[in-house]
Amino acid sequence: MLKDNISDKNKLSRGINYFINLYNVGKKDEILSSENYILQNYSDNSILYNLIGIVAFETGNNKKAIEYFKKVLNLDPFNPHAHNNLGVALWNLKEFKKAKSVFRKAIAINPQSFEAFHNLGNIFFEEGKVLIAIDKLKKSLEINPKYERAAIKLFEILTAFNSKVAYSEFKNFLRKNPNSFMVSHMFAQFLESQDNLVEAINYYENSIKCNHNYYPSYNNLGIIFSKTNVEKAYDIFKKRIKKYQSF
Repeated sequence: MLKDNISDKNKLSRGINYFINLYNVGKKDEILSSENYILQNYSDNSILYNLIGIVAFETGNNKKAIEYFKKVLNLDPFNPHAHNNLGVALWNLKEFKKAKSVFRKAIAINPQSFEAFHNLGNIFFEEGKVLIAIDKLKKSLEINPKYERAAIKLFEILTAFNSKVAYSEFKNFLRKNPNSFMVSHMFAQFLESQDNLVEAINYYENSIKCNHNYYPSYNNLGIIFSKTNVEKAYDIFKKRIKKYQSF
């Protein structure tokens, strides 16, 4: 009996790994086409139900995603990741009230769920509740200071509503995360809009230093120099074209 149990566990593990590997190599269609097989042979497996939910979500089928994330929660009601996933799918269907409730459950289960705080911030912003949105996004970054998605959303809001606070928050984030090419680029754009070209140049250059293939920073940097140093601008645009063609 013990050997049979071990054999069953090994079979289950191999099956789960097989479908996870399909996902890792981008074969999402194969996972969805195996849905009935999974239901028949791996019933009540929260890992594979979650995987189907993620694939359904990523391929635009939010209703199916919700169905499978609920299956996960029926088996594992205290899974904060499943609550967060369910909330995102509901949010995509504009079910804001339900989504907020689910995100709050994720936070109640795991108060360190920075993703759930970030998602709550997004919903509150869409509802026009800017101050609450900022508070939730800052909480997300307090938990995980490296979480770029929350930082980018926070900066999008602040640059539109409070440029002084935006400047301070950008600086603070980049002191902790100097290799964030996306935020460096975003900060440079903000500085350029404030006619602070000296600092803008520094942060465009930092963005390029952190990611040599990020051509938008080459483009914007070249445009700035085209007004004062044509030769330097020409050199930057050449590099930009070279990087673009390499993709």
